[in-house]
Amino acid sequence: MRLVNFKELFSNFLSLFQNEDRFLVVEILHHELRAASINADFANKEIFVKKVWQTPISLENNQNPLDAIRKFLLKIKNLSKYRIILSLDSSLATTVYSSSALVHQHTKEPIDEAELDNLISQAIWKFFDRQRNRVAVKMKISDVDVLLTDVRIRGIKLDGHRVINPLGFQAKSVEFYLSQTFAPRAFIKELKEFLPEDRLLFVTEAGAAWSNVLLKSEESGSFLLVNLFPEQTSLFHADDGRVCHWGHIGWGEKNLHSVLARHLAVSPETSSAIFKIYFENKGSPAFIKKIEKVLMEELRVLAKHLETATNKTDAKFVYLNSFYNLPPVVFSSGFRGVFDKPIRMDLASSDFFGEKLGIKVKFKKGLKMNNKFATLATLLESHLSPQNDKISRMARRRVRWLLP
Repeated sequence: MRLVNFKELFSNFLSLFQNEDRFLVVEILHHELRAASINADFANKEIFVKKVWQTPISLENNQNPLDAIRKFLLKIKNLSKYRIILSLDSSLATTVYSSSALVHQHTKEPIDEAELDNLISQAIWKFFDRQRNRVAVKMKISDVDVLLTDVRIRGIKLDGHRVINPLGFQAKSVEFYLSQTFAPRAFIKELKEFLPEDRLLFVTEAGAAWSNVLLKSEESGSFLLVNLFPEQTSLFHADDGRVCHWGHIGWGEKNLHSVLARHLAVSPETSSAIFKIYFENKGSPAFIKKIEKVLMEELRVLAKHLETATNKTDAKFVYLNSFYNLPPVVFSSGFRGVFDKPIRMDLASSDFFGEKLGIKVKFKKGLKMNNKFATLATLLESHLSPQNDKISRMARRRVRWLLP
């Protein structure tokens, strides 16, 4: 029985790319719309980010962002020349990485293609049916409006042993490791009017994709990915090949600005100016110390939320994925001291791709891009995902009636 490992998976992935490919990673996030034109030569482990388009948006206050998305995409010429990867905020998509276990009825007979086709159908429907109500509540829609936009079979176990291809093996149990992405039916239908559908390569919930890439690191184990946005913070839990949205907190960069404005009795504009001085370390030591003391008061609120999440998930590691400048005191003993157990904490950064995967990432000179990790992780997750193998094609054929 042939076992699967990540190095083999990554080598197979690289072999798909003999020439440079041009991608457009489109991110519809909680606070902004962003798209990045990227040339990827995976055969040589090189990524070059050529151009970035971005515009602020608030999904908190914009219940129907489609008009803003349409205007944003009009800025990008000739969309059809790109292979498009679509990454969506958690309010607009839900991607679940989990497994679906089945009892194999014909234990004495080798699994043939017809039986595998039937098992895949059962696994996908069981997974879909189990998740549909939960994701409908999460995205605040009716369960009949939940659309399956993407499905991948990421692994198979026979009697607890991982295999690449189950054909020809006997087994008592078959477990499929799947990812399924759900989205509101009306939103996806309208969004596809703005995008060339034949060039749409991959659709995912942003935080789930980022988490699954981090899960490739053998050091991570059970962890929380904490995505820090200006108006809120979203949490994802990853463990043992399973990834899901854990929840969100109504806490963001705005809270840091508010506490500073309140303590110093200044306007929001002045508060922003003070923040800039603080982050550039241009104030006196006494000034910096005073600002840090005020910020730490508010950061402890965040820490208490994270403590609750780590206790409930038993996560031992926390990745902070921030879309704004984090005060350095976040990595101090004062912040960590709020937790009632030792917690490892680190930033999710673009260094991950070079250090863990040996990929060289370059950016066009002068290109400004906040949070490079998010875009690069979305790109990588798309292409580490099964796409054109036989089993994935069987899966898509069996669920065509569930897909848009």
